[in-house]
Amino acid sequence: MNLLKAENISKSFGGLKAINDVSFEVRKAEILALIGPNGAGKTTLLNLITNFIKPDKGHVVFCDQSIDGKPRHTIVKLGIARTFQTLTVFENLTAADNIIIGHSARTGLDLGSIWNVTAYHKKRQEKKESFSKVLYDLIEFVNLNKKYINWPVNELSIIDKKRVAIACALASEPKLLLLDEPLAGLNQTEAQEILDLMRKTKAAGTSILLIDHNLEAVMSVSDRVMVLNFGEFVCEGTPSEIICHKKVREVYLGE
Repeated sequence: MNLLKAENISKSFGGLKAINDVSFEVRKAEILALIGPNGAGKTTLLNLITNFIKPDKGHVVFCDQSIDGKPRHTIVKLGIARTFQTLTVFENLTAADNIIIGHSARTGLDLGSIWNVTAYHKKRQEKKESFSKVLYDLIEFVNLNKKYINWPVNELSIIDKKRVAIACALASEPKLLLLDEPLAGLNQTEAQEILDLMRKTKAAGTSILLIDHNLEAVMSVSDRVMVLNFGEFVCEGTPSEIICHKKVREVYLGE
């Protein structure tokens, strides 16, 4: 069953066609990978889905509801969350503060209420019961060491910053999680931990649309793979089908 369906999405910047008449779907409880060379239009496509930029034409339907032109905060409340190539966390705030702010996207707390909540937690940070169940469940889910709960995010390692960013996105209780290069900058062991987190997220019922350049990792975790090249749809299929696809080999290997 389709969770998200994009139809004939196009976007040009001046004379450059960044996305040209691309259609695809994300199904429930699956990991769909979006791959292609640099400049293929992958991140642009995510930006179009989440209305960070507006398409020249095309439509996006999510959970049987059009999200064309809807404000970004409405799209989050409907059930789409994302991370970015560049980590977009509040680095001077703690991991707990960041996750609470992420959760506010679902609860609708205003900014003043958020700061009241975080101030309350800071006063009693040594007591586990002072933190919400959501906060602790997420910290455990993303495998963030609890000792880092009250550390400023700028003092954390790259992988722990990524865990916080994913926890922030999951805090809004999404049905669909968009991950833009979550493995960038990680060593093999760290990358495997994030892959395991993706599998766990899918098992919990959240679909994932994944962009990453680590093709071996992408093929190991994805149910389906879609290929873009210069903004054009090339093909889609299972990882084994994509690996053997003639056009994909031309794009990546120059064969």
